[in-house]
Amino acid sequence: MAAPAPEEDVPALPPHPVVRRRTAIGLVAAAFLIGVVLSGAVTGAVLGQSDDAAAPLPSTSARSAEPAADAATAPAIVVENGTDPAETPCVDDAAVVASEMRSHDTQLQIIYSASCHAAWARITRYDNHSAGNAVSTSIYRQIAPDAADKQSTTEPDAESAYTTLLVRPTPATRLCAVGSITRDGERLDLGTPLCL
Repeated sequence: MAAPAPEEDVPALPPHPVVRRRTAIGLVAAAFLIGVVLSGAVTGAVLGQSDDAAAPLPSTSARSAEPAADAATAPAIVVENGTDPAETPCVDDAAVVASEMRSHDTQLQIIYSASCHAAWARITRYDNHSAGNAVSTSIYRQIAPDAADKQSTTEPDAESAYTTLLVRPTPATRLCAVGSITRDGERLDLGTPLCL
């Protein structure tokens, strides 16, 4: 009679991990809190962006979105009302944010620097009547068209002119620009304000 074959060694299975009930409850609670915090942060970011996007802007013939840098924080470059934008770094990121062709072959624009939180108005005439005449433009806070911080300019014998800087106090502050030209001594208004 043959001898029985030796039994092969079968590796033993590791024991099932034991998680105490108190530890399991703690892990579930921590995961829940992390989920709540993350979803709150995402919701806050989305709502913050949608509030900014919901701010109404008037219809213009050419308008670009305001640069994202204009948040509720302090400006990266601090400037004062009444400063010539050409003498500041504001021109480095300046963008035309509102522009309309107006009557009498003119164009009215608002130029904005997000890094300075400041804007200026520009008027340009294309009627070939700059000699002996003038162009004028102003920029102001919509709620205070006659306040002391209103910036205005009048340039004789010029095809184009721009105002000095108007610093936007908050990202929600709406700014408006108006313009006029003269022709043969007559002042010609360029219509309703251009606002952003």
